This record gives sequence, C-alpha cells and structure tokens, in this order.
Amino acid sequence: MLIMIYHFVILHSHRQQAVDEGGIPTFANISEQKYTPGKPHRNAVEFFAAVGSDLWLSNMMWSADKRAKYGTPERKLSQMQAYVRYFREYHSPDLQPHILYIDARWSSLALMDHIAASRCYGVLSCSAGMRPKALIPWMKNGLNKGDWWSIGYTPANANLVTIRTKKKVYLNLLTNYASLASVTMRKQRRKYPREQYNVRAPF
Repeated sequence: MLIMIYHFVILHSHRQQAVDEGGIPTFANISEQKYTPGKPHRNAVEFFAAVGSDLWLSNMMWSADKRAKYGTPERKLSQMQAYVRYFREYHSPDLQPHILYIDARWSSLALMDHIAASRCYGVLSCSAGMRPKALIPWMKNGLNKGDWWSIGYTPANANLVTIRTKKKVYLNLLTNYASLASVTMRKQRRKYPREQYNVRAPF
C-alpha cells in the first residue's frame, strides 16, 4: 500500500531555493504512477520539491499531475504559486525576499508577475515555446557562440536573457534578480586538448 502525503516541510531553509520535479521508481500498478519518456526511471510516482542552497529539501509536494511535462506553463501556474506563497508566508522575515530558481516546465511571464507581486526574486529557465512564442526565436536570431542578448520586461522589473552557450544550444533566463553585468569566466574544454580559456558571460 502506498500512503500519499501532500506536504513535507522543513521551516528552517535558506534564502535561495531551486524547485523541480523528482520521482520514486515503481512498477506497481497504482494510479499515482506517471510514465515520463526520457527519464532514467520512466515509471515513477512524481513529486515536486524545493531544495535550498544548503542542499536540504524544504518542501515536498505530491502533485498527481498526469499532464505532459512540457505543456503550457500558464496552465501550471498554481503549482508554483503554492511554493511562492509557502516561502513568502511561512518563513522568517530575515530570510526575505527568497530567490526561487524554477525550471522551464513552469516558467512564464505570468509566473514572473506573480513572483514580483509577492516581493520575491526569480530566476526562471524558459523553453523555446514560452509565450509570446515569437519572442525566443527573435532573441536567438544573429547570436554567435558565446554571445547573448537581453530585453527588459518592465511590469515585473525583470530581464529576459538569451545566451548561445554552444553551437546548437541556447539558454533563456527570465529574472528579476540576476545582474546583466558582464564577467569573465574560466572554462575548460571537455574534448582533447582539454585546454582552459576565458569567456565573457552575464553575471
């Protein structure tokens, strides 16, 4: 028998929190099981969790969400609103405002609006299909490897940053926390010769 617990919480968490999904593998024939192709364990009971910069899990929620992982983020807004409310209302004022790092599964302009209205910070990884759908392709246009563009989103005092990290890889971040200042990063090639080199990147 599987006993489902809706919330598991630790009230003493750090200010920086990353929210993502996880799964407990099972081959049991239960309604809570979800099939997710591409995962190490495709058959699992999915949960959402927030993990702080101290590596402690501070909030665990069993979602029973059978929808596709990457659908329309706006339709999953309530899932992240629960986390924003949790860190806003149930944690010590000296930890405020929290900085939430959120996966593309939930990231949207509506979520950033909610985070800003809650007087928290967010660093949201955005999918190429985020609304408005013409925005990310436009941001990627003309970027060379190692280059980036940024554009402001004034309603939430945030910025969308698109970085071409590799030849065919782009990183899209929507944030009202991170600085757009350029810094020097020391990198090392994965392939031979494994030489080191400097690159410029947004902070």
